[in-house]
Amino acid sequence: MFCGWRLVNSSTELNRLGSGVLKYDFLTQRSFFNDDLIQTPNILEEIEIFFSEELDRMSLTRVAFHLAFLNVEIIQNLVESKNSKKFDKHAHKSESNYISYQYRFDCECRILTDEFEYIEKYQCFTGLPDSFC
Repeated sequence: MFCGWRLVNSSTELNRLGSGVLKYDFLTQRSFFNDDLIQTPNILEEIEIFFSEELDRMSLTRVAFHLAFLNVEIIQNLVESKNSKKFDKHAHKSESNYISYQYRFDCECRILTDEFEYIEKYQCFTGLPDSFC
């Protein structure tokens, strides 16, 4: 779900964070980047809403879990294209350089209860614009 189409709503946050490890703890509902507490990015807020709705649907509480987290290793590369044109609608001019970011996301979700351990790993590659202006 992290690599889904709504990831673009977090492009500004991810571009600012850069490369590192993003972790979301579903039990404490807190986000960390390289072990530092951060404000939760939009994409993780959306995943939290989904997780909470699924808990409600299955009549579960967070107490049933020993662990529940999403860990995303982010590798960010800046791409500057000199061939593309970006039109700045606010300045009414075209820029000759267009900046975007290429990402590799190595995702691992782990959930642990008394009865089972669930581990899912997923890798995706995507590009995100510097901004939408």
